[in-house]
Amino acid sequence: YNFQYNSNIGSYNLRYYIDKVRTFNTDVRSAFDIGTNVGYGNYFPGITVSEGFDRTRFDSSLYYQFNAYSFSTSISTRWPYFLGEFIKRSDTKIALQFFYHNPFDLEPISYLNEKRPKGYNYTAATLLELGLVIERRNSEFQAQIGYSYGFNIKGSIPLISTLSFGSTYIGGAYYYPIIANKAVSLTWATRASFSYVFGDAPFWYLPNLGGSNLRGYMWLREIGYGMVNYSTELRSWFISIPYKDIRLGLNVFADGGSVYDRKIKFSEPHLFTVGFGGVMSIFTPDYIMKFDIGFSKEGMGIYLGTGYSF
Repeated sequence: YNFQYNSNIGSYNLRYYIDKVRTFNTDVRSAFDIGTNVGYGNYFPGITVSEGFDRTRFDSSLYYQFNAYSFSTSISTRWPYFLGEFIKRSDTKIALQFFYHNPFDLEPISYLNEKRPKGYNYTAATLLELGLVIERRNSEFQAQIGYSYGFNIKGSIPLISTLSFGSTYIGGAYYYPIIANKAVSLTWATRASFSYVFGDAPFWYLPNLGGSNLRGYMWLREIGYGMVNYSTELRSWFISIPYKDIRLGLNVFADGGSVYDRKIKFSEPHLFTVGFGGVMSIFTPDYIMKFDIGFSKEGMGIYLGTGYSF
């Protein structure tokens, strides 16, 4: 069970999440999520792969900014067709998701008001998702050996959606233990993914690079209809303190990727970042706090959060 409430001058967010590994004492895994958000000072720099991005205008005006209200809820089930030990399974995934997104108080001179991309006024969409999930790893939250792969396709349901669109995704992660013992560990973790959106997709649904998936570039730095993204990390734990089960570690990483327009062209610019960070687990090995510092040709980014990104 996960209940969150966040509030600051930029947004108000309320979210409730349940994840049941064994639903009604069966091998079916299910999840339910519901959340709402009112965000002030959101921004969207446009389909940067085709329209470009005016960083000077972004820094000196409110042209790319807008306020928005959103609501979403989803329910999903994973039905196993292969079962081994826990975190060693292959599942068929079925999910139903509902999104409502409504920008408001748009400025007359603003990107959304001038360009009016799909979803600039409001979007209500119900999506059906079908997918496959394959997991062979020793831990869901801090895997040190094994791999996981996923594939899904989503599509909006006619008559109960204001726009007709869908997406497809394929990705995987691999974990290799270089040093593994109770006191010190060193793990090589890497992932890669591809996603593509088709149809009249709203602007807020489009694949993007920047922030947590491209550490060192600003959030939403590159946006298109398709995206390739990868990360590779060396993760270490080297200090263990019995009090409160505290452990400390360091990591180094590299992120990269490209975004594409409707037609995929391999000549599109490739973005790349490198960086380092620290991690700490407390109370339980699965609760991890981390910080990352990423460096790119456009500057530096600092990221705080909980849990590994993959």
